[in-house]
Amino acid sequence: MPEITRKQLLMAVISGRGPAYLRGVDLSNLDLSSAGWLAEADLRNADLSSANLSRSNLRNANLQQANMQNCNMAIANLEGAVLQSARINVANLRAVNLAGANLREATLVGTTLVKANLKEANLESADLEGANLQGANLWKAKLSQANLRMTNLRGANLSEAYLEGKLVDHYETPPKNPSQYQGFVGSVGGIQLTDLIQIVCLSRSNLMFKIESESGCGTIHVGSGRVYHAQLDRLDGEDALFKMLAWEGGRFETVTLEEVGASTIDKPVENLIIEAMRRRDESMPAFMRGKHGSMLREIRRYLPIPAYPSRELMKLTVAEGKNIRPTQEVQIIDAFASTDTGEILCSIVAEEDVFIAPLRFIRIKRNHPLFDLIVNYHKEMKKT
Repeated sequence: MPEITRKQLLMAVISGRGPAYLRGVDLSNLDLSSAGWLAEADLRNADLSSANLSRSNLRNANLQQANMQNCNMAIANLEGAVLQSARINVANLRAVNLAGANLREATLVGTTLVKANLKEANLESADLEGANLQGANLWKAKLSQANLRMTNLRGANLSEAYLEGKLVDHYETPPKNPSQYQGFVGSVGGIQLTDLIQIVCLSRSNLMFKIESESGCGTIHVGSGRVYHAQLDRLDGEDALFKMLAWEGGRFETVTLEEVGASTIDKPVENLIIEAMRRRDESMPAFMRGKHGSMLREIRRYLPIPAYPSRELMKLTVAEGKNIRPTQEVQIIDAFASTDTGEILCSIVAEEDVFIAPLRFIRIKRNHPLFDLIVNYHKEMKKT
């Protein structure tokens, strides 16, 4: 298809005498900044990758399944827009207005949403891994089944947001109307309890977690950005907290706290999470822990990590239909041990692609604190 210019596009919209019909049209790399004529546009399946839509008006536009990867939509108005199943990876949505928008099953891996307005937005089953939502407004947002691993929610407003996990069979299914709850409901198995606690701490909410499992019933109290108390039967403080964080199944519910009470825990939440992970690893059988447990914890401390592909990684991605340049910077957004080989695998973001690759195929900068550790790991893997 020949390249279309902004002027040609505008003339086509004007001649249509109504909302723009651009379904499936290739608009990649086009400068549409400050466009006021895209309100209610039909952009289903359109290619807007690397396009500039900053300050544009896309109110009530239909962008279902659109490709918006690496797109610039800073300060754009997408109030009420439909972005269901849209691909919006590594895009700039800083201060965007997405109030009431439908982002169900959209992928926003590594996307910048700093100070975005997501009031009452539907983010059910959306992939927000590694996204930056610092200072975003998520009031009454629906986050059921959303992937929030490594998501930055520092200072975000999560008041009355709804996050429901997959409930275990022996618990009553929660009502379909989320307004019947004053906080989050879900399961320890469906949502990582450690991730949820970090979200609440980053939002500086005052909440009490009520947690039930076959192992018992307890509470975890969070206030002013920290975990300050935990109670499990006759246990309190860190002992109670770590026992509950080790549970693999159960149900939780949150209740708003009017004021912060007495403290039995006085450590930063990051330290508590790391210690909980260490205890969990130590409680596993030796074949489950693997020999790289301490290294994994170090890597996770620094995520996301800028990195570069090796020749082996480029060969691997070519075989998977991806094309990565040797000088192209990628990001490590997660790391875990292979259950089969025990070696370290990484979740990688490379422009619009997200994939899994062995750490031995990835290089990092010399000035990074983990450089020596990873180089030694590479040497060790070559010997095996």
